Amino acid sequence: METVKVKFINDQRSTNPKFKGFYHGVSCILKEQGIRGTYQEVTATILKQGSNQAMRFYVMETCKDMYRGGDPTKPVPKLIVD
Repeated sequence: METVKVKFINDQRSTNPKFKGFYHGVSCILKEQGIRGTYQEVTATILKQGSNQAMRFYVMETCKDMYRGGDPTKPVPKLIVD
């Protein structure tokens, strides 16, 4: 659905948008590119989100370890984690 989202954003920014709404836009994309067209950029999106979450996990765990001061039994307050 990343491709659909990008196509909607680009269409709304154009001077003459062709999509009248969500269902009209999705049906136009399916007619023009088929079901495969809706999954075009999925690999790049998965890589982007995967690396994003890996970095987030690493930073959060590192910060929690720094807060604990090397004591793995010390609890981290929920306010700090969220």
